[in-house]
Amino acid sequence: MRVCRKGRPALFFLILFLMILVLSGYFGKLAVTLDNTQALGRDSVRVQLQQQRENSIDVLVLGDSESYTSFSPVQFFQTTGSTAFVAGQSGQKTTEAVSLLLAALDRQRPRAVILETNELFRYNNSWEAMRDKIYQGAGRLFPLFRYHNLWKACVEKKPKLVEESYFGFKIRKRVSAYRGAKDYMQATKKKAVIPASIRQDLEQIRKECQNRGIPLILYSAPSPVNYSMARHNAIAELAEKENITYLDLNLQTSEIGIDWNRDTLDGGDHLNYDGAVKTTDWLTKYLQKHITLENHKDDPAYADWKKVTEEYVSMVSR
Repeated sequence: MRVCRKGRPALFFLILFLMILVLSGYFGKLAVTLDNTQALGRDSVRVQLQQQRENSIDVLVLGDSESYTSFSPVQFFQTTGSTAFVAGQSGQKTTEAVSLLLAALDRQRPRAVILETNELFRYNNSWEAMRDKIYQGAGRLFPLFRYHNLWKACVEKKPKLVEESYFGFKIRKRVSAYRGAKDYMQATKKKAVIPASIRQDLEQIRKECQNRGIPLILYSAPSPVNYSMARHNAIAELAEKENITYLDLNLQTSEIGIDWNRDTLDGGDHLNYDGAVKTTDWLTKYLQKHITLENHKDDPAYADWKKVTEEYVSMVSR
């Protein structure tokens, strides 16, 4: 049967849409089967998150590199028997945090969502923000756009993984002391600027959590390179306005026991493993007081966590 000329464009776009739909399903399923972090790039944490058993994550952590160098899910599990996953990315933007949260909520019902706040100050003009939202939205609806390069992983030799991830946390033991002022959180009335587009993303995160009855907690990891009282004031004001809990660990470094000569891997930007142990311990105690946590240690369904814990202990003891 011939298609009239007027109907040809509609038929073309229908066929194109169906091809995108089919390929999106294929690439979406392919991505979840891979453990090749180099091929997956920025989306490796998304895939690792999607690979977790349904409704098995109790605490979800979002953020940039400050998140995956400051909170250890395995240590959290060792202490509480509850699970956590750090969906952190280097230089993560709030648009990515929104997308990862939505991906997590497709399969998980965490008891708390924690957002490390450094990404609230990652500048994003209106055009970049709109472009990022479109990309993240399209990638969520049609995984083909997000994973279109995965065919390379199927035909090329699998490259060596550069860095092992333990439910999103990365063990980094290198020590490079912070030599700057120890009183970097001096009192001031100044406030840093949080861009409007980022405020909108945070509002979306808050609403998604609120609609599901999930507490949202903001935290600032100890980092004299990134934080100041001006940034604290901006976050605290926004958190109060949105009725969000805010924990600034930069004001708790003495209580946490941070030693800037030993607990940072790059001169005060990120914590190393020793610093992460201390901040994880502090955050764990806070969560135990304010969140109802379930102990899964005797649950056979969490045997994989026990196995990863053994590997983790072996790795950190080297």
